[in-house]
Amino acid sequence: MKRVSVSLLSLVMLAASSMAATKAPESAQQTLYKLVEHLVKQDLGAASKLTLSAADYASISSRKIDSTDYQKRMDDFLKQMIHDLKSGLKMKKAETVDALILPAGHKTKQEMVMVVIYATFEVNGKALESPVPFFFVNHQGKWKMFQRR
Repeated sequence: MKRVSVSLLSLVMLAASSMAATKAPESAQQTLYKLVEHLVKQDLGAASKLTLSAADYASISSRKIDSTDYQKRMDDFLKQMIHDLKSGLKMKKAETVDALILPAGHKTKQEMVMVVIYATFEVNGKALESPVPFFFVNHQGKWKMFQRR
């Protein structure tokens, strides 16, 4: 795994080079804000579209997973986020803290760009002790959240 220090703009440009889109690509950070917006609205279906499905994971990763377990863990995470957001949790900011170019090989079937974003949350005006890490990969020209094991 090669660790690369890049700006978010450089990362978006790298992802855009693999996309045939006519409009500016969305950043991973924008995708996280959209994800949280869907969760606040309790729209699990729309939020799920911004996550890496078990089938997508299997198409890019060399690791074997149990598709049912993977999807259940993702759904449980999203449902817990909906519950917490209904209970007063609010995202205050999101900051991209790392960008990695993962070469095809041991863990991945193709070169991928992965982004780590730390989201700062608060409950009832009180900041949580630590930021929450979110992981995104650019899959088929779109940023998708996934959970690392």
